[in-house]
Amino acid sequence: MLTSQNHDPQFTHDVLFRQACALHARSQSLLADIDEIIAQADTVGATARSTLVGGLHKLRSVTRAENKFLEKLVSTPSSIRAAHTSCSNIPYLSAVFRLVRTEPSVTHVFHTFNYAHEPGGARRESIRVDIVAQKGQQWIKVKASALKGFQNDLCDEEEEESEEEENSPRSSNGDSKNTLEANGRTVLDGFSPTLPIYQQAKRLLMAAEQNSLHYQTPTVVMKFVGKEEVDMRIQDTLRSMGILVEIHGDNANLNPKELGKTYDDSEVRNGQPSDASFTNREPLSFNNEASVSRLQTDATLHPGIADTLNLDVTTLIALVTDIAHRLDTIPVAALDIPSLQLQASQESKRPLLPTLRDMFQTRCLVTTSTALRKFVDILKVLGGPTEQLRAKNLIIPGELATDVMAELGYGSKAAAEDDASDLGVHVIEDNASERFIHLVGARGTTGKIHKHHVAVFGTGDRLRATTVTANAWVERTLMDTGLGELSLWIHEPRSLVELRVQKYRETECGEATELNAT
Repeated sequence: MLTSQNHDPQFTHDVLFRQACALHARSQSLLADIDEIIAQADTVGATARSTLVGGLHKLRSVTRAENKFLEKLVSTPSSIRAAHTSCSNIPYLSAVFRLVRTEPSVTHVFHTFNYAHEPGGARRESIRVDIVAQKGQQWIKVKASALKGFQNDLCDEEEEESEEEENSPRSSNGDSKNTLEANGRTVLDGFSPTLPIYQQAKRLLMAAEQNSLHYQTPTVVMKFVGKEEVDMRIQDTLRSMGILVEIHGDNANLNPKELGKTYDDSEVRNGQPSDASFTNREPLSFNNEASVSRLQTDATLHPGIADTLNLDVTTLIALVTDIAHRLDTIPVAALDIPSLQLQASQESKRPLLPTLRDMFQTRCLVTTSTALRKFVDILKVLGGPTEQLRAKNLIIPGELATDVMAELGYGSKAAAEDDASDLGVHVIEDNASERFIHLVGARGTTGKIHKHHVAVFGTGDRLRATTVTANAWVERTLMDTGLGELSLWIHEPRSLVELRVQKYRETECGEATELNAT
């Protein structure tokens, strides 16, 4: 019996082979672009690697798996079926990468957020966001597919958001041709609220509500990329739900139905089109650190931060350390452990104090009594006299501060020229929010979140202040426990080094004296 694939010229083996070749070529092109960015970040150094858009390696992994599948198809043309080309993930992956390159302030690609399906429910679910842009304030879901529907036997209707299936090259990514189909009907037959695209929109909105950033709910955007028109009823329904809908036109001929029409026989060589026949790639211009930074996230520049900043211990240390104030006077050999060498390298490329000052100068700075107590205890053991004096000048005297700060030495007058007294940090009582108090000993946080974390971050939460810290792991841990809707501002760490440098100089001086004596 003849199938529709035999009848329809669109599905002849010759056309399917051409489509598979074109998709394979595009997957190779996409892989090359992704690899170029990652390689250039590696060339720039550790700073670029640490700030590269989160998830780019995952995007590369998924694209590589898709490329491997297409490579197998091209090598065995007789095995190609219509579903292999019409449901390819390459148009979707290409659209995602294009938007990663063009959207402002992208922080993550293929990022998973956790949320409770029922308010207050213990059962946690997850959903993947294709692109996190605007430094976390915008979630983008990409729809790079024909929206009028294909036959159900070409693509699986079920949309699965789990990490395992999303990373499979042949799994549904939620963007295949039948996304708007339900029970054999296309969207033109009716608009059931159970349609996958509406269910997905509801889940995205629910997750965004539970993962606010700086106490602001991220905007959820659905970007439809491709040649097909999007029915206005779909757009209106999504907008009425609270989704921002954006329609983008031609996506560089990414529609698989068009791919088989692009080449004649002379353009196919060994199962692949010639470079000239398909390469409309925009040249990448990531030739230096500034260019690479287009696809990096600067964790210190989140929008929407509060007028009150709650400084963690790690931030107080960063404000007084010699690394941040006079790195040029520190002998390189004195910083003899990898973590300090990394901090010195980061500081030389991207000084931390100017960034902090720019952010602090128009805001009220506070720290909790618990943070101050720990700060002073660390200073008494590891802080040099100049670092201690900077600390005394940094903290504004008051009932909660004076006695604690009196435990520090008087330091040296040399610190007067590079102190942080112009910032002025007020000390406030610990006053953690109820939800943070319940975290101590909570399942999943034992050994990670301690009482001093609750006092510091919980107080910031109750004040609805932005807590400034170098502890990036705290943010991840709190998100895992369902407390991702905080206002945190993460910066690179800086350690106290003055005593270490003094010891190094004394050792060097002693060795020099011995050499002279001999």
